[in-house]
Amino acid sequence: MLLNYDFLEFENDKKVRVIDDKLCVNILDFFGIGDENDKIFLGDEISNIKDNPTEAYAAEVYAIEGAKLNRVYEKIRSGLPFGIISAFRPFKGSFTKDFTDEEQKALIKVAKSDCLTKDFLKENDGIYRKLCNCKTFNKTFVDKFTTDKSKVTMKDFMSTQGFITKYKYSYSDYIKETQHLKSFLDGKRDFLGYIQAIGYWKEKVENDLLPNKEISFFVFQNEPSKTFDLRNYLLLLARLFDQEAICYCKNAIHDKENTYKVELVSALSGGFNEVWAEFADVTFSVPSQLPQSLTRLKNKVVAFFSKQPSSNCGMNFKEIDKVQIKATCMPNIVTGAFEDDIKLSIKHSQWRGYPKVFDIEKIESIERKVIEEREKHKIGSAQNLKINQIADDLKQSKIVSNKLIANALITQKTPSDTPHDDDLD
Repeated sequence: MLLNYDFLEFENDKKVRVIDDKLCVNILDFFGIGDENDKIFLGDEISNIKDNPTEAYAAEVYAIEGAKLNRVYEKIRSGLPFGIISAFRPFKGSFTKDFTDEEQKALIKVAKSDCLTKDFLKENDGIYRKLCNCKTFNKTFVDKFTTDKSKVTMKDFMSTQGFITKYKYSYSDYIKETQHLKSFLDGKRDFLGYIQAIGYWKEKVENDLLPNKEISFFVFQNEPSKTFDLRNYLLLLARLFDQEAICYCKNAIHDKENTYKVELVSALSGGFNEVWAEFADVTFSVPSQLPQSLTRLKNKVVAFFSKQPSSNCGMNFKEIDKVQIKATCMPNIVTGAFEDDIKLSIKHSQWRGYPKVFDIEKIESIERKVIEEREKHKIGSAQNLKINQIADDLKQSKIVSNKLIANALITQKTPSDTPHDDDLD
């Protein structure tokens, strides 16, 4: 069985019984809403609360947000996959292209210290020569920082406009990339929904290599699909946005303690789709605890990367103090709730005289028919097959260009046309 339905209960290991009294009850419709106005951006709502400081209004806003989180939680509990992706990357591709691994580590290390530029470049002639030959700034520019009287640190040098333009993502670049990633997710809302979360570092950021907060997206699949593979989709997005890995949980089954096995999956060309780590004790118990669960999960990822000196140019991420939910964007409704179609098919079977006990195979057969019928109404089904093919090519170590990946990910309604480019600050 693909999903756990609240109107079915297991009678034994092989059969499922339809509960008579629950068949007549309208269960919670947690499979999305299509109205754009239904999308909550908590930051905007908080500002509205300040303008309308009434307890009733504040309670209403948080009640709406709580209801949405409950629908997200119900999706997770039903067995649908979910994952986490971010657009954060401290350095541009030119940084890893121009400097060797050892040079990258040396630059990262010195950027956090008070080492003088003149001393560092004298000891690292290879880096000095590469900087002098850079088109963004020439030898004359670099030599200004290497005179005997110069007191400029490498931290200051790496904060110059020339260095940032050539090698680093500025905070505004980071926000722009995050908005771009968000627009891709918005364009795929026939198949997924997401929570936009902001993580705040536990320690104060003392250099500008890291932003003062990290924006990520908790992405959940809308319903079972014959063509859409959330893992493949997130991995291709990670490739496009130069991310090393994603977090992914196939879900399907969770234990009685509501714990899930979440995988850290590589998006790098060497070892694409390789599982780097498994976090088997991630708990999603109640909707209100989702931010705390995300905080714990993200810190597990931080702990993993802190033990991998070769990752992220040798740069350690800070531990997350807390995660706050900025926005909850539910999937689009296409032809009504998936679960309702399953219930209707079961009712039709009962009306034709079928018994009230169904084999699991029968339920799965109903699911397959419902999935096939619903896929006909979704524009992105053909696109999903293209995405899956590219993901399969990457898993086989075939070379795939970013242009080809981008073309495959762009929906018929292009990301630039989506109506959700709100402020991410």
